Amino acid sequence: MIQEHWNKQEIVGLDGFFHNTGKVHNLYIESKRNTQAITTYGKVYDLLFQSETTIDKLIEQHSDNIWVSFDVFGELLLDNGNHYLYGEGGMGNEGFIIKLDSSGQVLWTFFSTTSNPFVNNKVLDKNLFGFVSTHGFILVVDDSNENYPRFYIINPDFEDDKIYR
Repeated sequence: MIQEHWNKQEIVGLDGFFHNTGKVHNLYIESKRNTQAITTYGKVYDLLFQSETTIDKLIEQHSDNIWVSFDVFGELLLDNGNHYLYGEGGMGNEGFIIKLDSSGQVLWTFFSTTSNPFVNNKVLDKNLFGFVSTHGFILVVDDSNENYPRFYIINPDFEDDKIYR
């Protein structure tokens, strides 16, 4: 189903990680004020896990109105031919990352209604990729397990930012 909508230039426009099998992890990026957070405009960001569900259940809950258009701002090509695309959802305050295999089939997508667009990428280490939001934080994808990556956020003012800038 995700591939079907990708072919129509649509992705799921709800907060979360969406696997091509239909499995969903509801993830939400929250922000809190912190005056020491200069790089991220006075806020620090965190990624919260809320629950697990399926695409089918989301469609039932939202009357199939979960799909949104998007704009691709960049691409990160991997050695094995897989690649990431990232950018902005249809509203401007949204960001997405999608991983495609070497033949263009969707492996998974990540979408956030609060991240703002992802506008740049950084290869941090083998299987460790960062996607920079216009808010200034970095959403890190640990792709050690290709089918189910781990996500976390780096707030550059509070990390060893020599590596990440």
